[in-house]
Amino acid sequence: MNFDTVVDTMNDLLAEKQPQIFNRAWVREHVPRVYRFIQREIRVEKGGIDWDRITRALNPRYQKRWFGSFRKKSKSYQNKTEVDIVLQKYSSKLHTFIVSEDKNDEYIRDVISIALVRLAQKGNILAKQELTKLLSFTIDD
Repeated sequence: MNFDTVVDTMNDLLAEKQPQIFNRAWVREHVPRVYRFIQREIRVEKGGIDWDRITRALNPRYQKRWFGSFRKKSKSYQNKTEVDIVLQKYSSKLHTFIVSEDKNDEYIRDVISIALVRLAQKGNILAKQELTKLLSFTIDD
């Protein structure tokens, strides 16, 4: 199994079952082998499952039905290491916030933004500040 197989399998199952909403529990219940692969192979830098990568690859009509878990408001904290991990991973692609040449650059910019948004949602103030700074380049453009 690979990422493309996971996406195809999920798109097919979502087309067949037509759930109004779905989430990680729905995936685990309806396609346990896909869920096990995702749990093992599709991870974010900090170790959790990268559901953003998966839902972004799904057919757009199913993306809107994703209902991820919503957490309680997290306490604010500052962790530069978390932010640096994201920025170092994509250091050669940070220019996409200033100028994007094609759809792939826009995709990379979205991936970086989402990674920083997730850190900010957990309460990392530095991630929020970095995201604000990077997005200001895009907005100014």
